[in-house]
Amino acid sequence: MSIFNIFTKDKPSNIQWTIRVAEDEILIDNPDTLPINLDNYLTDLEMNDIEFIVLAPSQTLNNLTFLQVANNNDGYMHVEAGLDEKNSMGRPKILYKDNVTTGECYDMFGAFYKTGKIDVSGWKELE
Repeated sequence: MSIFNIFTKDKPSNIQWTIRVAEDEILIDNPDTLPINLDNYLTDLEMNDIEFIVLAPSQTLNNLTFLQVANNNDGYMHVEAGLDEKNSMGRPKILYKDNVTTGECYDMFGAFYKTGKIDVSGWKELE
């Protein structure tokens, strides 16, 4: 199976997606561009050439507002999911998961882009 298949969208096309790193923001207007950019950015992240990657839809999907990944500098990644709700301090609620492999990040981003969902069960709340 091609890696591009996990990025084939099966949701309404009226949602615009952006992928952002500190120096760059790209509107994903063609599903073939996301896996290429994501693969390049994950490589840059592993090499510490960039600090983070954010994938965000133009509107909230299944209570999710963004998915972000950063390098833990220990061979694993730190992933955050923004929720469309407030935490106990009235700030946007963010869940995180540590010790994520690059392949798992790629799969999470693909699932989020394709379905607008990711499984955040077992994730911790960022304080």
